[in-house]
Amino acid sequence: MNANLRKYTRVPIHMTTELRMSNGRMHKCISNNISFGGALIDLPQGVKVDSDDTCEVALVLQEKPERIEIKFKCKMIHMEDNQVGLQFVGVYAEHYRDFVYMMVNEVEDPDILLEEMSKNPGYEISTIK
Repeated sequence: MNANLRKYTRVPIHMTTELRMSNGRMHKCISNNISFGGALIDLPQGVKVDSDDTCEVALVLQEKPERIEIKFKCKMIHMEDNQVGLQFVGVYAEHYRDFVYMMVNEVEDPDILLEEMSKNPGYEISTIK
């Protein structure tokens, strides 16, 4: 997709990510980039997923001493090589503020994201209780 047509800025964030498939299988992955609308995830070598499947993704901010994560419900929208593109469809309510904080603090120019937030205050994802 043409970068000029995207609604949300992609932020290069490389972190441990757990992808839980609709069939219950879980894959430890690494995020490539994240936006307010979704993420591009690097899959382990040899892992294939169905690009029309749904999943849950956990962005792992910290493993120890206490695990801190941000969880989303997602739809897989494309797969290419060892990467899967995810569209966020729901974020757990208790993680929403952590997600916004992480995004604004990871981008070089936070004003870009703050402007996106003012233009799209509800985003296209819902909160999950």
